[in-house]
Amino acid sequence: MSTKCSICPVSAERHCEGCKNNFCQFDFTKHKQQLFEEFNKEIVEFHFELLDKLKQLEKPRSLSLNVFAEIEKWEKETIDKVRMATEKVRSGLTQLIDKQREAMRKQLKSIKIEIDSHQNDGKFNEIDIHQLKQKIDKIQETLRQFIEKDANKAVIVVNDKIDWNRRIYVQEDLESEIDGNLRPGADVRPNRLGQRFSDVGSSSSPSPRSSVQIRANQSVVSQQRGQHDMEATKEEDIAMSKDFTDGVKPGEIIEKPWKFNENRPDIKPMPIKGSYTDYDYWDEDHVRMPCSKHYAYKNGQLIWPIISQHLTSLQKKCENHTVKFKDLKSPPLLKIATNRSVTMSQEQAAALLACAFFCLFPYRSYPSPTKEYEHFQDPNFETLYRDVRQNKLEKLKCILHYFNRVTENMPNGVITFQRVSLPKDRFPSWRELNIGLCDLSMTTGKKIEDIKNVLQVDFANKYIGGGVLGGGCVQEEIRFTICPEMLVSLLVCEVMDKNECIFLIGCERYSSYKGYADSFEYAGDYRDNTPRDGWGRKWCHVIAMDAVYFRNPSDQYDMKLVERELLKAYTGFRPREDEADYKFGIATGNWGCGAFHGDKQLKAIIQLMAASVATRPLIYAAYGDKNLITSLSAVYEYLTQKNAT
Repeated sequence: MSTKCSICPVSAERHCEGCKNNFCQFDFTKHKQQLFEEFNKEIVEFHFELLDKLKQLEKPRSLSLNVFAEIEKWEKETIDKVRMATEKVRSGLTQLIDKQREAMRKQLKSIKIEIDSHQNDGKFNEIDIHQLKQKIDKIQETLRQFIEKDANKAVIVVNDKIDWNRRIYVQEDLESEIDGNLRPGADVRPNRLGQRFSDVGSSSSPSPRSSVQIRANQSVVSQQRGQHDMEATKEEDIAMSKDFTDGVKPGEIIEKPWKFNENRPDIKPMPIKGSYTDYDYWDEDHVRMPCSKHYAYKNGQLIWPIISQHLTSLQKKCENHTVKFKDLKSPPLLKIATNRSVTMSQEQAAALLACAFFCLFPYRSYPSPTKEYEHFQDPNFETLYRDVRQNKLEKLKCILHYFNRVTENMPNGVITFQRVSLPKDRFPSWRELNIGLCDLSMTTGKKIEDIKNVLQVDFANKYIGGGVLGGGCVQEEIRFTICPEMLVSLLVCEVMDKNECIFLIGCERYSSYKGYADSFEYAGDYRDNTPRDGWGRKWCHVIAMDAVYFRNPSDQYDMKLVERELLKAYTGFRPREDEADYKFGIATGNWGCGAFHGDKQLKAIIQLMAASVATRPLIYAAYGDKNLITSLSAVYEYLTQKNAT
């Protein structure tokens, strides 16, 4: 082994079997973190991207294949004579698609087991990443061939004879071709049980004791109004206030659920509107709660009494501080393409997190989550307890400290999780806008969470929370660890689409920390003195928005992808209608850079443009990168001198 580090002149202490280089301890830690981030983006992200594409096969008619269209056309021409034969061929084709989809799903599960193994033990290198990447690329190519297969090779229609059942059939060559491509190879290792890792609206009428209230944005959608399309119209103001002034019937959605007396912070916030009937939802639009009367074995035996029996001794030890599980109701799920929010007390958030801590939420954990949760994170803490590394222990210290704090003195506030899905008619016409640049401030000495009274950006995974319950320990995971109430979002939020963001409002910070990634450490108690708003929420607004991962960094300069990032940032930065008079600043930084391979200067300009159209000032935290501050300052000064828009 060489006596010198391959990065710096310091003596080498560690050796990497993957790249065959030697490192000092400092550079070896950085190298391992780079490997971890590359693993997440090269393997984990594409694994779930393939799952998304694979799910399309559950609805075969949505594919580009024209097989079904040909069948439908033939059916209309021959009507009664061919009805039974048509159903037969349709069923056969659907079964073929289902068979191939299941085969590909099994392959992805095998890969997922390897992913979990590497994430939990941290023992992987460039060779492992390359092998997994090859397997994923192979499945991706198989899926592409299957989706793009010429319909005429899949279905043959012959009309010259009446023996329809013999003349119309699904060819076998497509099935055998796909089967051959999917046959497992000897290099697929069997497994350890893994857990889903996503590095992952119906109205409700909650109980008065539940602390859960639900809000959905039902504002009037108007035509695009030009460059200042941020402001609420008169019709929108009326629509938003009508629900507040009129009574709320059971099952309706309420707009402003809480009232907080700032002069009496010792008194819990109260729901503004009256009492409601208890609802125990057990459906695909709400969180399935472990305490539900519908959660039972096949023989009808309820599962919650068994859980309660095992937790009784623990509950007694907590004396009177324990949150009452009987008060838990089913929060609604914040699904794709909805504008909806759920607001709950910090006390209920603690109870939900206690359920997650004991891994009680049904149907959520890998390897067999139900289809309704396929695009949700698993909120149960199972992977946090397995193959524990040091940064997992440090994350557990933060979470246990949170539980210690809330059981000693339960906070009286409330928190809100809000999904924002920007309608297509609100997409900015970037080439037609004529808006001046917003104010820009830059800092190298502050972290985003330390910049107060602003909208703080979470560099999110599209599956909110990223690897917070696994081995991940970078910006998003650290924020969720020191503010554990944010973990409730894993329970209720589905994967984000390109025009969606998620707001986390009022979540309190409980822990101090130092370090980053493998060097992350719990550093003691943190007292969050942030004032509360009129609902009783901490005046802390965090926006989770996911950037594109670029396997090939040069792809990011494609204007379609630039516009995707602009749309995502604008969706997060655009003031909500009830904030039009405030438009407080945005604290952000190197969003989508690092392991996502984003160009720092390009991403900074994208965020500057989005903030300008949102008419909000931008505060850029460069994390000690003085060169970036210098170059960005020069670009900004030049653009302002030229009155750029």
